[in-house]
Amino acid sequence: MKAINEIRNAVDANDSDFDWFGCTQEQHKSVGEELQINKDKEGDLYHNLIVCTRITFVFSFLIRSLALATGNDNFKIEGKPLKVIFGYILISSGFLLVLDFSLNLFAKFVAVEFVQKYMTRHSVTIRYFTILFWLIVMKVYRRQIKDEKNLFYNIFSKTLRSLILIFIFLILSNIFLERFRRFFIKKSLKVKIQKIKQIESIIKELKKYIHDEEYSRTTSTSSFIDMNRYCIGVGCYDNKNNTEDNVLIHEPALPTLSSAMSLAKDVFIKASQESSELNFEQFAKIFKNPQFALKAFAYFDSDQDRTITKKEFRDTCVSFYNSRKELEKSYSAVVSFMTVIERIWYTIGGILISIPVLMFYGVHISKILTVLGSSAVILEIGAGKLLMVFPKSIIFLLNHQYDIGDEILYTDEIIRVHKIGILSTTFINKMGGSFKLFNSELWGNKLINMTRAPENNLLFSFDSDPNVTMKQIKELNEKIHNFLIKKIYDYHDNFSMQNQKIIKTGIDALHFIIILKCKGYKNMSKKFVLRIEFTEFLKKTLKEINIREV
Repeated sequence: MKAINEIRNAVDANDSDFDWFGCTQEQHKSVGEELQINKDKEGDLYHNLIVCTRITFVFSFLIRSLALATGNDNFKIEGKPLKVIFGYILISSGFLLVLDFSLNLFAKFVAVEFVQKYMTRHSVTIRYFTILFWLIVMKVYRRQIKDEKNLFYNIFSKTLRSLILIFIFLILSNIFLERFRRFFIKKSLKVKIQKIKQIESIIKELKKYIHDEEYSRTTSTSSFIDMNRYCIGVGCYDNKNNTEDNVLIHEPALPTLSSAMSLAKDVFIKASQESSELNFEQFAKIFKNPQFALKAFAYFDSDQDRTITKKEFRDTCVSFYNSRKELEKSYSAVVSFMTVIERIWYTIGGILISIPVLMFYGVHISKILTVLGSSAVILEIGAGKLLMVFPKSIIFLLNHQYDIGDEILYTDEIIRVHKIGILSTTFINKMGGSFKLFNSELWGNKLINMTRAPENNLLFSFDSDPNVTMKQIKELNEKIHNFLIKKIYDYHDNFSMQNQKIIKTGIDALHFIIILKCKGYKNMSKKFVLRIEFTEFLKKTLKEINIREV
């Protein structure tokens, strides 16, 4: 270890010897793509309906005016005067245009911010409700062309009733799915959002320390906001146009890989006073709060010398950038999953809604049930296995045991989540290879999420000779306690010593397990160094107090 540190220090002796921008994008190409804002399909449909209504209104107005000018106003179509038919069309289409104009006018001139946010957030539901109200008015006003014996009137009347039922379903579904979507995104991304909040609060302090206007120009101003107001799925608004963005998380504090490396270089050079290393005392000057400095230092320091090299500092800032990209990948996966859930909901709802719609048109209920029954039998025969796999995958994803980038303990191996799909998840092992497992296979297996662990513990186990006295145990406890006090930056001063397993009750040996509780975040390299250090201390201590290992 000492020789390695000497070699590393020799390499980093001069600033010119270290390439701050040597970490290329190619080395981090797996961190994900930019978030894509979903296209507002419902808005397009509504806009197309308004355009068609305007064309219909103008066409009807021209026909009505032409009929008046030529004296053919009383010309009848299917027993109804031309003026009555086109009068109904003019009033109906004109009413929808008035509703749309009033809605846009209200949204444009209302000054209350809450109302603007509400209208933006629930724009789809408001559009559906506008169309529903228009259909109800059309149904009430249809008495102007009422003719029970007219085939076209009967079809039109049944179509109105069907559309009213469909839009009631769409409104209720949209309200439910929007609430569920927001709840699921919050629940799914809560852990990662908290992690990114901590990271971006560190980035915020680094930027404040260098007082460089370049970063405030090239980086999103969202990194300077109150981190308690960090946006996660409820009313995230773009500061430029004050409209809701479908990307429900703030813009990144480090927008590019080069910005992360530039920030690392400028902060390190200033804090270390152009030295090759940065010690804790120098690092703590970056932050106003000493406790916050201690937590931040745990992200950068990966060994026991309490110093940070240029490479460690640069790589940590790059890892901050990658963590943010992993959050974006997780968000995209959650949104894709919710899209599938919505499609399933609308498919099932469409089948159920089609039953009363068909009954409106005179189809008997027995025929409908017969068709549904035969379809279910065919589906069971053709895709019975898929019907068993798909629900398990959906429930497994709803349980949400991991996110992209999380480290999972699976079959006694630590693997990293790379991609999450509806039916399968792609993992990366320690060798860097990727493999895919079906979510239905993971359903019944024991998964331990190491990234979300509420406690950051290190475990040490050994077997000793059974002839151990209480005096020796007390001495071992005291020495471990003194060791933890000296390592106040890494450990809490309390620890646990217990039997390895309940079933190990033999008297031929004692099966010890020592659990140390770490302070703050510890990466895998740091944990490995801590393990080496404590193992060396424990072996030496056991030898001193004459506890023999077996």
